[in-house]
Amino acid sequence: MRRPGLRRGPQLAVAGLIATTISTVACLLLVGDHRDLIAFFLVGLWAVALSLVGALVASRQPGNPIGWLFLLSATCVSFSSLAQAFAERFLPSGPGELAAWLTLWLAVPGFAVFVLVFLLFPTGDLLSPRWVWVMRAGWVGLALMVLNLALRPGTIDSFPTIDNPLGVESARSMLDLVGYVGEGLLIAAAVAAAVSLVLRTLGAQGVERLQMKWFALSVVFLPVAFLAGQAIQPLDPTEEDALTFLMIMVALLAIPTTMGIAILRHRLYDIDRLINRTLVYTVLTALLAGAYLLAVLALQFALPFPDESPAIVAASTLGAVAAFRPLRTRVQGVVDRRFFRSRYNASQTVERFGGQVRAQTDIDGLAADLVTITHQTMQPATVSLWLRDEVDGVQIFRERRAS
Repeated sequence: MRRPGLRRGPQLAVAGLIATTISTVACLLLVGDHRDLIAFFLVGLWAVALSLVGALVASRQPGNPIGWLFLLSATCVSFSSLAQAFAERFLPSGPGELAAWLTLWLAVPGFAVFVLVFLLFPTGDLLSPRWVWVMRAGWVGLALMVLNLALRPGTIDSFPTIDNPLGVESARSMLDLVGYVGEGLLIAAAVAAAVSLVLRTLGAQGVERLQMKWFALSVVFLPVAFLAGQAIQPLDPTEEDALTFLMIMVALLAIPTTMGIAILRHRLYDIDRLINRTLVYTVLTALLAGAYLLAVLALQFALPFPDESPAIVAASTLGAVAAFRPLRTRVQGVVDRRFFRSRYNASQTVERFGGQVRAQTDIDGLAADLVTITHQTMQPATVSLWLRDEVDGVQIFRERRAS
């Protein structure tokens, strides 16, 4: 049963969005021309976008805890970045040390709450009442991890010259045990959340099945983005892992975005078309990139031009452009045939009907074929075709329905 929403849910959601945006802007102002400005900017952009999705979900469905978890995650991540920038600007002052202490643990709940989100997606309820123990284990594990990080003695990871101002040396062993237990509980909850998503997907019907497809699309995009970043990285060796980090942040942004679309049920019917286009253009991009590289290598060996010659690059580029359309048609056919069989069958049926039309002379037979083909390919609830005829100078209309 859905929990009741907060009385001032929309106002609180907007307040969370404003807080995240302000903290992100303040962080960028403090960073200035820092060497990691791009990283701060991407993380801040991700936090603001996440908080926007959370605010939309929380304001429209206040009883759905996923929106509030998104806002919690965005707030923790944005304030952690702000604390990082503040500490780098004002250390070794007292406020700078406090900000450095916040960087120890504040980002952990920002990302760990996604374990709880996966348990609740897409309805905002658990798969069954028994899964409440998994939810409780996730919350307890998160709390224990935060406690360990906040009070563990020693240096701060981001600032090796600064010791944890709230570290408790006498409780080091106990805090280590607390950290191990919390990490174990959170990992167990994460595995259970993955199992929950699989079970939901297998048992989903109707709208919920479309919602799970949206989420699956974003999950598949994450490893694709990572591999793409790794492949592109050698083209820009001056910035270590910058392109990979950019691609991963874009992929991470796709997860809450698609989840928000699924929860709000916005244009869910477009998911099959989106998956189809993603598969086609991903495969097409990989094939064209491989063909381009092979063409460059082959032309370097075959032609008496130096390496990186503009002529070789231009010829390879023109070849890739010329191959785009026929290759896209071929890839589209393979994807439809292997993964979207109904669409492929419909296309084949329409092609056969086009051949029949050229040889068909009987209007009644043509009308019957047209109604039948429309019913088979489009699968509407009803199909009817109205034909205009003239009998004794009077125009009449005849209706033909699909059998």
